[in-house]
Amino acid sequence: MRALLPLLTALLVLLSGCRRPVGQAEPFPEDFVWGAGNAAFQEVTLTEAHVQALRAVGLTHYRLSLDWAALLPDGENLNTNEADRVAAELALLNDAGVEPLVVLYQGDMPARFLDEGGWASAESPVWFEHYARQAFDAFGDAVSMWVTMADPFRDRLNAHRLPVEPDTTLRPVSAAAPPFVQARRAARAQNPEQSTRALLATRLTEMHHMLQAHARAKAAGAQAPIGLIVGAAPVHPADPENDGPAADLEDQYRNGFLLGGLYEGAYPSDLLEALALDLDAPETEADFLGIDYFAPVRVEADSLSEHMGVRLIPNLDGDKSAFGEADARSLHAILTQVADRYDNPPVYVTGNGAAYGPIDELNAAGRIRDELRVRFLRRHLVRAQLAAADGVDLRGFFVWSAFDAAGPPVSGIIAIDSVSGQPVFKDSARYLRSIAAANAVSRMPF
Repeated sequence: MRALLPLLTALLVLLSGCRRPVGQAEPFPEDFVWGAGNAAFQEVTLTEAHVQALRAVGLTHYRLSLDWAALLPDGENLNTNEADRVAAELALLNDAGVEPLVVLYQGDMPARFLDEGGWASAESPVWFEHYARQAFDAFGDAVSMWVTMADPFRDRLNAHRLPVEPDTTLRPVSAAAPPFVQARRAARAQNPEQSTRALLATRLTEMHHMLQAHARAKAAGAQAPIGLIVGAAPVHPADPENDGPAADLEDQYRNGFLLGGLYEGAYPSDLLEALALDLDAPETEADFLGIDYFAPVRVEADSLSEHMGVRLIPNLDGDKSAFGEADARSLHAILTQVADRYDNPPVYVTGNGAAYGPIDELNAAGRIRDELRVRFLRRHLVRAQLAAADGVDLRGFFVWSAFDAAGPPVSGIIAIDSVSGQPVFKDSARYLRSIAAANAVSRMPF
């Protein structure tokens, strides 16, 4: 029997298509960035204990976002109290050897600018440039990577959505939403008769202004690299033969508008024609691209749909978290799609994670065995590594999120004890620590 083991191992390798023996870890690129993050609206205030927890997991980077409205309440002048708070958090991270990736905009805009139209205003790029320059001056020495915008598409989707329009990629916004989301709801309620097609055009116009804002901030210069995060997702047709054109148009809308503007200097012509828009993309670039990926999109053609003749459909089969369909293969698909279309830019997965609810968050004798999240991360890390092995210029992976926030969904790999305030490592944190330490992931068992 012992003599047969080499033959059996070779057979398994052949059948699995692995380039290494079954179970052997496949490496990520050298100097791969391991990170996790939280956003300003989640109200996670970093302490020494938080930062040491990040170090214990083996993370090299932490993603956080600034609150534009808190830093510049009047849109002009820096709030020194908020600036001091941010500077203290950045100092904690740097002192511990955890490099900050700082997002300038993730949903928060000063009330004055919201009253003047928000991103619908052609002046919004000028407002943002002023804010970016203030942030660069205040925090530039302490930031390793800057991001101008986090997922403009998602931001504008949440700002303008009709009740009848489904969102199959993420959970509905909770009743206990952050203030800026509540403000968007109020704005939608004041204009309930706006058609879906008009909403799509409005979203794209505002995303155009956001890309102009990115261009101004990038041109303003900073000591650290400046990138853009997109919420990219592959668009799958329900029936490839009949729904292919619908999927292509939805892909242009969700992915191609921003990425085409950023890397090709032009927005997709079919999309502009479908929505009767005349927009010229700004001349700009990014030092890197961040991709937030949580779930794919599935569509079918529907001539009665005002959504450009496209109907979004849920996948009723398979694994689901609060963030939508848990499909790791689609992470590989979107990474290779971006690489193939846009000359393989430097890419980071800046957001990927899951929330399965109380069943996955049970604290038994001080240990949270979030097995569903561990499975989710393992599958997605395998697909990320495969993309890198296939030639995608993948530079890093950030889990979403680092810490549990005050409200649902619970997505952190680290919980915070409600009594002591101390971090509690979930099994997902322990798993990520093993992967980061090895800078490699095993493709088996899968």
